[in-house]
Amino acid sequence: MERRDVCEQTTDPDNHSLLLIDHQYLQLLTLRSHDASQVISNVQAVAKAARIFKVPTLLTTAFAQRQDLIKEVQDVYPE
Repeated sequence: MERRDVCEQTTDPDNHSLLLIDHQYLQLLTLRSHDASQVISNVQAVAKAARIFKVPTLLTTAFAQRQDLIKEVQDVYPE
């Protein structure tokens, strides 16, 4: 594949999306591989970038009736 072909196939909001799965405080309690505050910062940055670039984003939660998404994600997607 030529470099020009690769450049013409860059991602844009029409050919990709973002899926944020179970970003809830209860899920963060079980996290051992990374510091929870760093995970929150990272997911907030990704969510903000997706919002700025108008990337279609789907947010999912487990046990939504008992716990909301983390506030930092809710602030990016209040609707």
